[in-house]
Amino acid sequence: METNVQRLLAELTVQLALPPLTLLFWHTPSYSPKLNPAEYIIHAVRQQSLYNVPCSLTVQQKAERIK
Repeated sequence: METNVQRLLAELTVQLALPPLTLLFWHTPSYSPKLNPAEYIIHAVRQQSLYNVPCSLTVQQKAERIK
């Protein structure tokens, strides 16, 4: 994919008379929720405050339950 994008950019810069463009790809590790402590906090808040909540509650009432 990187090679194709770089080739396409090179063609576009020639066709459109643009200065040379450089595109860098950063390869990042895959997302792992088990290694993210915030996921545990979010899960606990949902479990304690938002599970089994009646549909009739307003957004303000749900926010109060979270607090």
